[in-house]
Amino acid sequence: MIRPFPFIVATALMVALVLSSSLSCTEGPASPLPRLEGATPAPTHLLLQVPFVSDVASQDVIDEIDRGREFLKQGNYGLAEVAFKSAIQRHGEPSASIENKIGGIYRRFGEYEIAIEHYRKSLSMSESLGTHISLAQTAIFYVAPPACTLGIESAQIVLEHPAVPLAGGQLDSHYDAHLGLGICSSLAGESSVALDHLVAALELAQLVYHPSTLIVERLKEDVDAIRRGDVTRWVSALDKGLSVAEWMEQ
Repeated sequence: MIRPFPFIVATALMVALVLSSSLSCTEGPASPLPRLEGATPAPTHLLLQVPFVSDVASQDVIDEIDRGREFLKQGNYGLAEVAFKSAIQRHGEPSASIENKIGGIYRRFGEYEIAIEHYRKSLSMSESLGTHISLAQTAIFYVAPPACTLGIESAQIVLEHPAVPLAGGQLDSHYDAHLGLGICSSLAGESSVALDHLVAALELAQLVYHPSTLIVERLKEDVDAIRRGDVTRWVSALDKGLSVAEWMEQ
C-alpha cells in the first residue's frame, strides 16, 4: 500500500521540476538589445494605438466603413472611396481612428500607397505608436524606396518605445523597424548604420526561429553582404519589382 503523504510530496517535486525546466526553455534574453546611438527621443505622449472606431463613431459611420471594405473586396475601388468619404462626412469631424481604420483596410487589399496616405492623416490628428508601426511597415516593406523616406521617421519612433508583438507572428515591432531601417540605410549607402540595424534584426529573429529557418538564413546573407559592401541584393530585388516583404519570403 502506498502511503499518501510521501506520494504527494514526490508528485509535487516532479511537477516543480517540470515547470522549472519549461520556464528556463522559454525565458527571454537577460537584457534588451542596446539602442543605436544617435536615436532621437520620441514624444512621451504617444499612445499604443488610437481608439477603436466602434468606440468613437456612430453605427451609420461604421456601416459606411464596412460597405467600403466590401466594395474593395469586390474590386470596386471607386465605390469604396465614395463609402469611406461618406463615413468621414457622417462623422462630422476629422478622426484619427477612422483614418487609421481605412488605412488598414486599404493595406489589407494591397493598396499600400493609399494606405500610407490615410496613416499619415491619422498621425496628423493624433500621434499613435500603433499607427507609426503600421506606417513604417507599409512604407518600408511594401512600397519600397523612395517610400523609405516616409517610413524611416516612424521606424525610429517605434524603436524608442517598448516592443509590441506583431499580429500573426512571433516577431515584434522592433524587428520590423530594425530590418526596414537596415534596408533603407544600405540603399542610401550608409553601410555602417545598415549593418547595425540588420544585425539587431538578425538577433531578434534568432530568439524565436530555428537557425535553418529561411528568414534567419536570409538575414545572415544580408549581413554578410553589407559587411562586404554589397547592396546589390536589395537593388536587384527592387529592379525586379519585388517589395521587401516579397523578397524576404523568397
